[in-house]
Amino acid sequence: MHDAGWFDKSPNGPPDVGDLIPVVPTQLQSGKDWTAVVQRKQQELVDERCKNIPDNIDAINETGYDPESLAEVKIVDKTYLTAKFKAKNRRDLSISLQTMLQQKNLNNL
Repeated sequence: MHDAGWFDKSPNGPPDVGDLIPVVPTQLQSGKDWTAVVQRKQQELVDERCKNIPDNIDAINETGYDPESLAEVKIVDKTYLTAKFKAKNRRDLSISLQTMLQQKNLNNL
């Protein structure tokens, strides 16, 4: 290693490694105490994240999710798509009609 120049002085000077003064903690604790503090803080963070998760997460399986229907492929035309549409109320119907009219006007430009 001496012959390869590993221990020679660097032509760029010593490396800038920042402040080498050790940091002394304000609170001295054993490793077991620090572990307990860290676990308590982690649990606080997990509780904070879980605060916004809905309580009825098991109800997701009851929504009619059918994995077999995802593998099903259908070749359909416009009549199939429009036959399935049923407006829930007059407001939805008027919005859908307005949307269709706007698309019709855009296509005629």
